[in-house]
Amino acid sequence: MQKCLGIVFEELAVLPDDRENFRLEGLDRYLMEQELFRYQAQGIDLNDLKPAIDARGILPHAEIGSYEFNRMSRDVKRYGEFIASYIRERAPEAQAFELVVGDFTLTGSLPGIYEDDCLYFRYARWNPRDMIRMWIYHLVRCCLEDELPGKSWYIARNAAFEFTPVMGSHVILESLLAIFWEGLAEPIHFFPASSYAYAEQVIQYSRNREAALKSAGKKWIDEHSWSESADPYVAYCFEGLNPLDNRFETLSESVFGPIIEHFRKLDGP
Repeated sequence: MQKCLGIVFEELAVLPDDRENFRLEGLDRYLMEQELFRYQAQGIDLNDLKPAIDARGILPHAEIGSYEFNRMSRDVKRYGEFIASYIRERAPEAQAFELVVGDFTLTGSLPGIYEDDCLYFRYARWNPRDMIRMWIYHLVRCCLEDELPGKSWYIARNAAFEFTPVMGSHVILESLLAIFWEGLAEPIHFFPASSYAYAEQVIQYSRNREAALKSAGKKWIDEHSWSESADPYVAYCFEGLNPLDNRFETLSESVFGPIIEHFRKLDGP
C-alpha cells in the first residue's frame, strides 16, 4: 500500500512511562541486542561498552541493569559462537545474478555466500517472514546452479534450519512470483504468521483443516500480544471480513508447503 498507493498510516504516539523499569523489553531490548551483536561481530569486548550504555539511561538502574546487560551479553556471545561454527573463518561474498523465470526477469545479488554455502542470520526470534526470505535465496541458488548447490542455512536466535536441494526450483519460484504479482494488483489472503501456522498443521502434522484454521486463528487474533489482524494496513484492507478462507488456505499451502518439505531443523543455537 505504501509503494503502490502511497497510503501511509501515522504511528500512534506512545506516552512516556513514568514508572521505573525493572526489565529492558520490546523495541528497546531488540535494538540493544542488535547493537551488542554488531560489536560482538567486530571482536569488541562487550564488557567495555557497559559504562557508555549506562550513561544513556536505557538499562534499569543498579544491579538489575547489570543483570540485564550480562544476560544479553552472554546470549549474544553464545549466538556469535554458533554462527562462527558455520562460517568457519570464511569471508562472505555477494553473488550477482540475472535469472529468467517464466515471464519474469530477476536481477540482483545474493548476500551471505560463504564459498559454496549460503547463510542468512539475524539475531531475533525466528519468524516466517525471514524464512520466506531465505527460501527465495535458496530457490535462486538452485535455479542458478548446474549441479546441486551447497548448503543454505537460516539461523535465528532461537532456531536454526537447513534447506535441502530443490528439484523444480524454477516452477516453485515462478509460483511465488505470480503470487507477488497478484498482490501488486489487489490484497491477497496471505499473512506470514497465520499462513505458516495453517500450513504447518496441514502439511507437517497432517491435521485436518479445522484444526489448522484454529491454529491460524490464534496468530490472526491474539488478545494478549501482537497479532496480524492488528496491523493497520491489514485492518484497512480486510475490515469487517474474515480473510482466513479458501483462498487463504490455498495460498498458505502454496507458499509454505514446499518450504516445509525442504527444510530440516538443526540443534541450537
